Amino acid sequence: PHATPASSITLFLQMCSGVFWIRARLHIHF
Repeated sequence: PHATPASSITLFLQMCSGVFWIRARLHIHF
């Protein structure tokens, strides 16, 4: 595979934090 496990984990964490941030934003907005 061309993607290293480290980059995979980083991408996964970024996605999770991104979703959390968006949900927090929506929670504050409404």
